[in-house]
Amino acid sequence: MDAHEKQLFIRRCASQRKIKWSRHALGKLASLTVHVDDVERALESAEVIEDYPHLRRYLPDCLVLAFSASGEPIHCVVALNAPYDYILIVTVYVPDEKEWYDDWRTRK
Repeated sequence: MDAHEKQLFIRRCASQRKIKWSRHALGKLASLTVHVDDVERALESAEVIEDYPHLRRYLPDCLVLAFSASGEPIHCVVALNAPYDYILIVTVYVPDEKEWYDDWRTRK
């Protein structure tokens, strides 16, 4: 699955709410201003910004950029479980302007 196919899969799963959350991601979310519903809605229009190879990982995954309803950028590492038709949010965070350019897609 290439980056574009991953993006389409993520968007479809998000729109159908076929989403699971890791404990780590839920822990990270607790310290943010966005909530589960915000992230899940934002993933419906997520953009893959880094595609991670399927090396030493059980599921293919990628880093996506999405925006909350209020326009806040959100980064999520999302694993794709195509055989079981769902996505797993591995981690979630608000990108830091010290580490990312203002397009939120490019690392400094």
